[in-house]
Amino acid sequence: IKMKDIDGDGRITVEDRTFIGSPHPDLTYAVNIKLEYKNFDLAIFGQGVYGNDIFMATLNYLQSGNGYWNLLNSAKNYWKKEGDITDVPRIGLQDYNMRFSDRYIKDGSFFRIKNIMLGYNLPSGIGEKAGIEKVRVYVSGQNLFCFSKYEGFDPEIGTGRGMLDIGIDRGMYPIAKTVSVGLNLTF
Repeated sequence: IKMKDIDGDGRITVEDRTFIGSPHPDLTYAVNIKLEYKNFDLAIFGQGVYGNDIFMATLNYLQSGNGYWNLLNSAKNYWKKEGDITDVPRIGLQDYNMRFSDRYIKDGSFFRIKNIMLGYNLPSGIGEKAGIEKVRVYVSGQNLFCFSKYEGFDPEIGTGRGMLDIGIDRGMYPIAKTVSVGLNLTF
């Protein structure tokens, strides 16, 4: 990896460090839609963030050799000899290739459909003999769709080990997708 000489003194030192991103989004937003037509109802809730950066620690760890031999598949194409053309630097614990740099900073913007629920109210009178006033069936899904250019598992990474870890992707397990089917009975 080539580092930029920010202060122009001809050497790469601590004085060449600079601001390369922020974990705090410029915009946090949500959308809530509820539609009804005849006996059908549809509810959709989505949320997202725009303008935040994520430090991909998993890429740093699993592509730099710090993870020893447990490497990402992309590390197969690492630089080995003069003339190699690749975007993966030489692997090794003695190299400076695992230094924090903008190589590991990724756009964390995303929009996720958090909840979708489609329901149908059966016509009244269907459950009258059983003393049921209203019958509603529905299907519901949580976290089914996420729109993002983030290369990691999930751009909604949480805070990991605490408040100091905000914006650092350490390979946390992604948010689970859930589909449910239900029945509501009103007596």
